[in-house]
Amino acid sequence: MEATSSSLRVTHRKEISYFVILTAGFGLLFFVAPHLTSNNVPLCFIKTLTGHPCPGCGLTRGSVAFWDLDLATAWHFHLLAIPLNIFLVLVWFWLLKDLVQKRHSFVRFFERPYPWYVYLVAVGIVLVNWIRAFHNGL
Repeated sequence: MEATSSSLRVTHRKEISYFVILTAGFGLLFFVAPHLTSNNVPLCFIKTLTGHPCPGCGLTRGSVAFWDLDLATAWHFHLLAIPLNIFLVLVWFWLLKDLVQKRHSFVRFFERPYPWYVYLVAVGIVLVNWIRAFHNGL
C-alpha cells in the first residue's frame, strides 16, 4: 500500500502540481479578487509604474465579471476573460480526471511543441487587447 501511494505521488507530480496551482488560483479569484476589484485596488505593477496598461490589464476584472455572469463587462475588460476562464475550468476537470484515472493526457498535451502559427495568433490576440486597453482607458 505504501509503495502504491508513493508511486502515485512520483508519477503524477506534475498533474498534482498543476491541479494545486489552478485550485489556489481559483481560490484567489473567487475570494480575494472581487474585494480588490470592487475597491479599485491597483493590481497591475506595470500600470502602477508607467500609467499605461500592460497586455494583461483588465483580465482580473474581466474574470470577476465572468464569474458574476456579466459577460458584456468581462468582454469589455479583456478579450480573453471569457475563453480563458472556460479553458481553466476545463483544465481543472481534465487534471482531476487524469489523477483519478492515473493518466498523463494533460501533461502530454501541455508540454508538446506547438506550430508557429499558434504563437502568432496568441501574440495577435494579446496585441489587439492591448490596443483596446489603451483606447478604452482601462
